[in-house]
Amino acid sequence: MPEASPREDALPLSLDGVRESLRQSILLVCPNLTEDQLADSQRLTDLGVSSIEVMCIVFEIEEIHKIKIIDRGLDDFETLGEMALVVQRLRAERDRAGQVGA
Repeated sequence: MPEASPREDALPLSLDGVRESLRQSILLVCPNLTEDQLADSQRLTDLGVSSIEVMCIVFEIEEIHKIKIIDRGLDDFETLGEMALVVQRLRAERDRAGQVGA
């Protein structure tokens, strides 16, 4: 059983760090999947992940990373690799916006 998702402030911004946090979120929502199935290019729908499960994954990711994905659309959320790039970009945008307002 996957561990609870890590806190956002404990996660590095590196693509590998983001990718690992996404894997943990996916496994938390979809416990029938294995880590071996979550290759960067693997489409979640091809693994049988339902649209409701994708929304749960998105909510989990938004909470962990303190970002808003829903506002940006889900077009780039078909594979783990695409998700990782989007999350990394949104975290960087969030951090830049925070620095400007600080």
